[in-house]
Amino acid sequence: FEEVICFEPYTKSIQCLKNNLNSFTNFKIHSVALSNKVGVKNLYVAKDNVGASSMAGHNVKGASPIKISTRKLDDYKFENVDFIKLDVQEHELEVLQGAINTLKDNAPILCVECTTKTSNGIQYVIKVLNFLNQINYELLGIHHKEYIFRKCIKNEKINCI
Repeated sequence: FEEVICFEPYTKSIQCLKNNLNSFTNFKIHSVALSNKVGVKNLYVAKDNVGASSMAGHNVKGASPIKISTRKLDDYKFENVDFIKLDVQEHELEVLQGAINTLKDNAPILCVECTTKTSNGIQYVIKVLNFLNQINYELLGIHHKEYIFRKCIKNEKINCI
């Protein structure tokens, strides 16, 4: 990609992200969490695994809450968005709701990490699928926990979900 835009609200994870990207120059990191509202929320930070931190704190064992800022992706008014990768630990629906205009205007490919380990997880994934279906996104495939979607194109032979 010519340009990569990253969103990460947790300072320690930002440093890890910078370390992982140290051989690249085509990225920008915004120190904010994406959501469906502008404001402040709790991020439940896992003591032993910062990658498991979540704004939906019910699944993060031994987590401590910290206050983080939230914004909608639509507020950035990005153009020419080709690809969006979400790994937000059960906050996918809220991020997608805050990106509705970005999705409609750009029709990017989506890679959304979703977990279905519990019945609550399965119900949540169904909500994500239903939301994306309402805005004409189709599920192309699943690889482990990664769900790949694309915008349906009118009069195309592939059926939308």
